[in-house]
Amino acid sequence: MYHQSARSLPRLGRVGLLLVLTATTLLGAAPARAQVGDTVNVVNLLIPGAYFLTSGSGRDALQSTLYYREAEFFRHGLGIGIAGVSGGVKVISAGSQLLPFSGSDQLLLIGPSVTVSTARVAGWRPHASIGLFAGRVKSDQRGIDRWDFTPSLAVGVSYSFARLVTLTAEYRVTEEIGGINTDGVALRLSLF
Repeated sequence: MYHQSARSLPRLGRVGLLLVLTATTLLGAAPARAQVGDTVNVVNLLIPGAYFLTSGSGRDALQSTLYYREAEFFRHGLGIGIAGVSGGVKVISAGSQLLPFSGSDQLLLIGPSVTVSTARVAGWRPHASIGLFAGRVKSDQRGIDRWDFTPSLAVGVSYSFARLVTLTAEYRVTEEIGGINTDGVALRLSLF
């Protein structure tokens, strides 16, 4: 018989709370048109942001703060009422070195994802993203270099302060990889 540990119940509660808050935010937004069309924004891998790990195991194995990058190789968007839905192949890199995909401590997620967002209201755009990723955690301090399949959910908000520049803050929940919880807060700038 399957038995959930007491440790997994708070995690499921956090994911459920994030989903409820996201649905409430998206449904409560003012009606407007969402972005549609195809885009490629690989250039965002060159713009470093910050990733703040929120779990003890993540901070112990990696570091408390990592350089963060997120980009999509291909994204196709559809407008559905007040919401926009886009899907594509996402690459997320958080590491101890300034250059992407480098460093002695690293989190890497590569895989398909779907993002639901509203149209911008006064420059702000709430969003939720879920994906199925090939995930890698590398920690020289702990002697870990492990790849694993992992789902990941992010909920956040973006603010456009110029037509082509966006500041994004989000909380990302990812299943443990090699016993390391990599949940955290990401702050990043993106172009286009």
